[in-house]
Amino acid sequence: DGQLSRQLICAIGPNQETDRQTLDVCNDHLCYVVTQTQSPWQLPMSKTFLLLSKFVITHSAKSKCKLAIFNKVVWNGDASIDQQLSLSQRLIQKQALRDYQDDAVDLAAVITDQVSKLGAHSTNKAAQIFGSVGQSTQTSQVSASSLPTTSISRTRRKVKIRTLTNLYTDEVLAQAFRLLTMLIDLFIAIAKSLAGVVTAHKILILILALSATYNTWYGYRDGLAWYNERNAGKFMARLGVKPDSTVTRAVYLSDIEEFVAPTLMNNIELNSTISDETNQDWNTCHGTFRDMLTSSEHEATATTTMSKGSSKRSQLRLQRTRHSLARYRHDLLVALRVVNRVEEEVVHAEWEDWVFEEERKCIK
Repeated sequence: DGQLSRQLICAIGPNQETDRQTLDVCNDHLCYVVTQTQSPWQLPMSKTFLLLSKFVITHSAKSKCKLAIFNKVVWNGDASIDQQLSLSQRLIQKQALRDYQDDAVDLAAVITDQVSKLGAHSTNKAAQIFGSVGQSTQTSQVSASSLPTTSISRTRRKVKIRTLTNLYTDEVLAQAFRLLTMLIDLFIAIAKSLAGVVTAHKILILILALSATYNTWYGYRDGLAWYNERNAGKFMARLGVKPDSTVTRAVYLSDIEEFVAPTLMNNIELNSTISDETNQDWNTCHGTFRDMLTSSEHEATATTTMSKGSSKRSQLRLQRTRHSLARYRHDLLVALRVVNRVEEEVVHAEWEDWVFEEERKCIK
């Protein structure tokens, strides 16, 4: 076809891969276009597509030029539009373009290295190395000693063979990282917007509103509970069940019956009543009187169970009398306990004095 081209053969294991470079445009001093067709042996499905690159060198000013690199993935068949590609093909194409970008960075490093080697008089030295543009067909040879040394060091990039599993894994990780980054950016944006809107005065107002809401709710709840308890207390009072207005301590005989003297309790309750187990009427009367004695010990029970007339007055009189005696008995028991405690302390103190005196006599 009249175009200058060359083939680059590379051995990859048992296989050979061929890359082709073609000089498409050669306008001296103006434009040079080189097309490179590369076999993507490092990517999966390498037999179904090719990597196409175009290197364009154009004149921009005196002793200056521009280098542009265009890359494209060419699939076999008609699948040239992204919407017609499968997910695997899109991932492969994305990875191929990423590799192209790395190659472009390496090429820029090579060009920077060569420009630095040419030195200040780059035009004359370039003409000496490469010859005059459009005139010389052979390259002049110069020794390495004539080139200036440079501190630029390049490390050769290693080509990594990738599989579809690697591509899918990288894509999932990239999407997860992108989502995490988006969430962090969203959180930062919200924080900045709040920091720009919220002031100390507004924060205090918000805290005050929350405190008022909290106190209102709990005050309403506790007040409603108190109101319900108050109504329940009034209802029980109407039924006759209410607590004693004065809190007093009383000890009845029934409280000490099983601890002190059970027989004494029976004797006091019956007093001079003569027992007759054979008389049924006497047993009924005695049982009624015994129930009255028991009920008189509990004010609430006596109030709800007492009848009308003389029986009611008798129960009230008996209740007041026994309650007064029970309080007096409690006071006596407390005083007796205090006396016992004082006597115990006196005896203990006397015992300590006696032991001390005996110990002093033994020492002498």
